This record gives sequence, C-alpha cells and structure tokens, in this order.
Amino acid sequence: MKEMPNFTQMDLVGNDCYILDVYTMLYIWIGHDSEKCERYSSKKKAAKYIESIVDGRDKEKCSVVEITSGSEPPFFQVQFPNWSDEYTKEFLSGDSYAKLKALHATPEGAFTGFNA
Repeated sequence: MKEMPNFTQMDLVGNDCYILDVYTMLYIWIGHDSEKCERYSSKKKAAKYIESIVDGRDKEKCSVVEITSGSEPPFFQVQFPNWSDEYTKEFLSGDSYAKLKALHATPEGAFTGFNA
C-alpha cells in the first residue's frame, strides 16, 4: 500500500481497489473489474492500516465503509472536489484501464520513457 498525494476521481481505476482515510472513516473503494482476491486483500489492509495509526485518533471510532464503483454515495463523492457522475458512468462501460490509458495518451512519436 502506498500513499497517493493529490488523489482525484480520475485515479480510481476500475480494475483496482483503494483505501481513502478521512480521519474518522476509512473508505474501501472497490473497482467493478477488480479481482476477488484484491477485494479481500483491501479489507485486510484497511484493518492493518487502522492498527498502525499513531496520530492520536481513537481507533475504535474509525469506521470502515465499502464503496462499489458506480454506487458512490454523496458522503464519499464530497472527498473529491470535482466529482463527475458522467466520468464514472463512462468508465463503467467497458475496460476502464484501456479508457484511462487512451485518456492520458501522449501524441504519436512523443518520448514516453525507456522500455524495461
């Protein structure tokens, strides 16, 4: 698990799961194309994350809420200043990873790094 600064709605890729910490609540966002083992692993990681908290908050009062892509309630959406239901609907139809790659594609011939 790694921290993602400046996390936005566009970072929520449908073939993955994410944990969002908003201090009194921990959201587990479950992508519609994520693997069953990944979903299970996210729940275990959330529990382990709460155990490791050392910022003074009451761990017993930190709730864990599972959110499924496409069914994000308003209390989750407000964590993302520019939330767009249209963007979510677009990525729910088809391969979200391929769409994300196309959305962020570089112009033909542009340098994109070295292949490993």
